Amino acid sequence: MGWELYIGGLSKNMFSNLPKLVASRDGFQGCLASVDLNGRLPDLIADALHRIGQVERGCDGPSTTCTEESCANQGVCLQQWDGFTCDCTMTSYGGPVCNDQSQRQVVPLSHKVSP
Repeated sequence: MGWELYIGGLSKNMFSNLPKLVASRDGFQGCLASVDLNGRLPDLIADALHRIGQVERGCDGPSTTCTEESCANQGVCLQQWDGFTCDCTMTSYGGPVCNDQSQRQVVPLSHKVSP
């Protein structure tokens, strides 16, 4: 191909070689159904020049996925590779699934009416 393609990340000593517009230094974690490079479907295992990390055939996907019931009290479920997290910032609850009342944030409101 004449150039290098990094899938899954690269070693930290190579970060300085990345273009400035590449903001992520964490690599990719997930599944790729296929990679098409100008009509060519490379074998990501056999064609690899360097193996860093864990690139392997097959994919099981996340073990736990978001459902409507994942987060309580209108918390927003955020799918992660190894499960999910709940964003509780727009609720008055806290905790892993937005159901912890001890972390509730109540904002007192006062209203004064003039006669």
